[in-house]
Order: sequence, then C-alpha cells, then structure tokens
Amino acid sequence: MIELTKDNKDTGNFYWLTGCLTKDKSEKRFHMTHIQIKDGYACCTDGARLHHFKTVDDDYQVGQIADGFYRVLKRTKTIVQLVKVHGSDHSYPEINDLINIDGEESKLSLFGMPTSKYNDLDSHASKATAQIVRELETEHAINYTFVQDVLTCDDIFEVYIKGDGNCVTFKSDTKTALIMPVRI
Repeated sequence: MIELTKDNKDTGNFYWLTGCLTKDKSEKRFHMTHIQIKDGYACCTDGARLHHFKTVDDDYQVGQIADGFYRVLKRTKTIVQLVKVHGSDHSYPEINDLINIDGEESKLSLFGMPTSKYNDLDSHASKATAQIVRELETEHAINYTFVQDVLTCDDIFEVYIKGDGNCVTFKSDTKTALIMPVRI
C-alpha cells in the first residue's frame, strides 16, 4: 500500500486526480475504477471526464509509485491511499490524441481556486461554467460539478474548446482535464 500524506507535496495532485473516478460501486470497466501511472504520468477517468497530470519528479519511478494500475483505498484532502493491482492484463484507453491541442480551438484562461483557501469556489466555478457554456456551440452544456472538480487546485488553466460536441480541455503546466459536453 502507498500512503500519501499532507507532508508529501503531491497528495493534493493525487486528490485532484482521483476526484474523477466513478463513484458507481457496480462499475465493471477497469479503467473507470482504477488510476494508471505510466511513463511519469498519472491518469483516471469516469467516462465523461478525465484527469491527467505529470508527476513532479522522478520519485514515482524510483520505488514510491511505479508504473501500473492502482485502486484507491482512501481519499481525503490530507491522505490518499493507493494499492497496486498486480497481475492485471487490463489496458487503459490511449489518451494522447485526446489531450493534444492542435491550435484550432477557442481558448479561455481560468484560475483554479483550492477549496482549502477560498470559500467562494462555488461562485468561481459557476462563473467559469457560464463562460465555457457561452463558448460552446448551440445546444450543448457542461456539467458544473466537473468544472468545480477541475478548479479545486491552485493551477492556472487554459481552456480549449473545439467545435460542436467535442471535449472541453483544461491544461495547466502539469495537469490536463477533459470534460465531455452534453447535448441539451
């Protein structure tokens, strides 16, 4: 078992990352219930959104957290516990094409606002969601709570929106989040 505590500089990153795993206990799809660490990147998804971040240093590859799949045992703002799944022949969807930006997107800048520092994350996320929805093409909206989850870290995100029905991409220096809009 791996336990990241408040003394570890990346506990917040893993807390943010694991926020988008599905909460559905009956979910059978492996990639929606486990995170993947691969080549210095950590990733997880619930099918409607995806969180991805570059680990800050090489400590993860030097024994702390090696490449593989991990199940989350405990997730709080001060402790994240992970257990490696051994002998897994599961694969994670290829995401590189999803997270690459090709320059044809409209772009917004949004500031993250950690809930531990600010009490008005709700109004900040609400304003950000409204700004994104205005940029989306007709008859599409985006899940407010997904935007709120993305903005629970103090990174500055560039937000890319490409065309009708495509994912909304949030990119910072170390993090990427994708949210699929819904047709209304």
